[in-house]
Amino acid sequence: MRIMLVGEGPHDIGEARSWDARKQSYVTLPGWLQPIVSAATGSVVSFEAMRRVSLQIQPRDPLRSGLPPGHVAKAYLAKRRAVQENFDLLIFMADADSPNVADWRRIVAEIEDGFSRAEGATRCIACVPMSVSESWLLADPSAWEAVCGSTVECLPLKPESSWGHRNDPAGNHPKRFFARICDVAGVSDNRATRVSIAEALDLSIARRRCSQSMDPFISQIEG
Repeated sequence: MRIMLVGEGPHDIGEARSWDARKQSYVTLPGWLQPIVSAATGSVVSFEAMRRVSLQIQPRDPLRSGLPPGHVAKAYLAKRRAVQENFDLLIFMADADSPNVADWRRIVAEIEDGFSRAEGATRCIACVPMSVSESWLLADPSAWEAVCGSTVECLPLKPESSWGHRNDPAGNHPKRFFARICDVAGVSDNRATRVSIAEALDLSIARRRCSQSMDPFISQIEG
């Protein structure tokens, strides 16, 4: 199965050309999304990842003036490219950037609206973590224990509703929560740690603790 991933940056979708000094060559590195999708599909998959910012609508595109704001245009362009390049599945990822269910639903609707405006049979799924993506990575204590070798007891009970000012180091914004737990666990707050946690996630636990956004996403992949 060939899967096209669209996301914001290397934490989410990895790095397509990262220099490996040991190998003296460029390598492709995953983000947290690849291991979660691989585990959900239960099959061998190949990924191609691209950043949302790279999807730019052209001046002569007939839909240019008719696309509403938000993620509609990017999702439209992503599906069109996925269809043209014969991908089996497109996953378009964007954070909700809010613990509010109404905001989450709005962003999912924008992405699905964009999908609907592009012709083609490629299956498309919106991936929209409630709050931000770190909420999913804070959902399973056993994953942190597996990565860190010790129990981490300060994970939020309801990761999807955890929130606070993004720039407050002591706040409950999931990015700040993630950074503090990395400090406690003695690991770096970086792409590699996110990938390791994602690889160790028990999806049944994570889906239960992130039932608003992660559970329907995994269900769509399985379906």
